[in-house]
Amino acid sequence: MEALMTVLAPKHLFMLLCAAMPIQMLYYWLLQRAIPPKSKKAYWVVGVSLSLVVAALRPIMPEVLRGSFGMVLSVLVPIFLLGSPLVRRISVCCIGMICMAVGELSGGLFWIAVTGLEVMSPDYAFANAGAYVASGIVGYGMVMTPCMLGLAKFCRRFFPDAVTTAASRKGSGRTQNAQDVRNARDAQDARAGERAGKQASGEVGARGAQAAVEVGVQAAAEVGMQASDRPSEGALGLCGFSVSRFCLLCSCPSSSFCCLSRTICCAARPTTSCGLRAFCLRA
Repeated sequence: MEALMTVLAPKHLFMLLCAAMPIQMLYYWLLQRAIPPKSKKAYWVVGVSLSLVVAALRPIMPEVLRGSFGMVLSVLVPIFLLGSPLVRRISVCCIGMICMAVGELSGGLFWIAVTGLEVMSPDYAFANAGAYVASGIVGYGMVMTPCMLGLAKFCRRFFPDAVTTAASRKGSGRTQNAQDVRNARDAQDARAGERAGKQASGEVGARGAQAAVEVGVQAAAEVGMQASDRPSEGALGLCGFSVSRFCLLCSCPSSSFCCLSRTICCAARPTTSCGLRAFCLRA
């Protein structure tokens, strides 16, 4: 409970929000300007999370651990998360630490010149908040930032492969996403075309079957009419037998009829709907 109260003390919260976190985020931004990270999301999530935890627990840490964790945040974390060859990452991070040290020294000199205090502690910083913020702006904003921007310009000028690799990685990701979208659209269009083809083939088949039935009915009607013109009873019986076999094999979609031996019964709907109507009446 006492440790929590120490962490949440106003002077420590002031140091966390006005010094530790802004300076660390500025340092990470300047580093990624020099060497693009492997993944910007992972770089910022990991960097911000670790910096927040270490800065919040800094008031209750031993003095030795403070320096160790500062080295981890400023050197080891960027080395693992940035791109480019290992030697280049180590060199850039070490030069960045030197730039930060120069900025801290400049801010300390400004603090001494303004306040006359040779010691900087959370109590003094909270009591002289304006001078403390101004010393941070001078040291880290006006000294460290130009030095690291020059380092970034140097890296981009003499080591452009890192920037090119990051840009190509981003472009390849966008190209892959666009290719996936096109593949999905092509698959959807193929499925739609297949369904349309099946539907069209079904309609064509149905129309062909209907046309075949109509042609067969018309042919049977003509044969029946020709046979009915003959007075011979045997011919009539033969015609009736032929029509009866046709009735058993085919069905007229527009009429219902039955043919039994020599008796022919046709119950047609409209007269023009079935070609057997005339034959039935004449028979």
